Amino acid sequence: MTARGFDVAQSQHLGDRAEQQDAGRACVLTRGRDGEPERRLLVLADGMGGMACGRLAAETAVQRLPGHVVARWSPGRTRVERLVGAFGDTHRDVRAALAGANGGCALSACYVRGGAGGIACFAHAGDVLGALLRREGRGYRVAFRTTPHRFGRHVLSRCIGSQSDDFPDVTADLALDADDVLVLASDGVADAVDEAGMLRLARETGSAEGLADGLLAGALSAAAVGRDNATVMVARIGSGFLASRRG
Repeated sequence: MTARGFDVAQSQHLGDRAEQQDAGRACVLTRGRDGEPERRLLVLADGMGGMACGRLAAETAVQRLPGHVVARWSPGRTRVERLVGAFGDTHRDVRAALAGANGGCALSACYVRGGAGGIACFAHAGDVLGALLRREGRGYRVAFRTTPHRFGRHVLSRCIGSQSDDFPDVTADLALDADDVLVLASDGVADAVDEAGMLRLARETGSAEGLADGLLAGALSAAAVGRDNATVMVARIGSGFLASRRG
């Protein structure tokens, strides 16, 4: 666990694809000084497969979303309004970057606030998994997971960068406990590793890096042929991240 109690790691593999169309980013929004809580943002995008600009869409989304979240953060807006607005701004950035080309990406983000009363809040459009795992006895349970926006296995019903204005789903605030685990995973991981496997790995691994590497290895071994791009980001919450801080 890191000194501030927020252990984060990302693991990624090209799979059998010619190009990596997943992109991820973990950002510090505020450092938690002068009595303010520390705030983080985890972001993962998955470019739409088979489209020439999927990589551009995903990379643009993860680079632009954190800045829009910061710009939208004002006392007069609710957290849902801020995240919906930031996703809308990112959606327009991706459309501009594509310049009329056919493409887009699934995008999920997890806003995390530390300190006393720490919370997590997921926002997503598409099928990048967001999940909160909570310790229960000697193991873990799924306390929350996002519902994918797609028709069947491969067709997204919402995405970033499409010609329509697709709004994300934003969760209510999820109260955080020490030892909670946050997971973002592209469908190359989420569709290949079942819930039981994810919970077993969370129990058996003590670090974010160990869990991320284990989930990626499980995904790659589960699909020996036709493996998709696979990316997973994991954050483990320690008591230090949730402690009250005074300036």
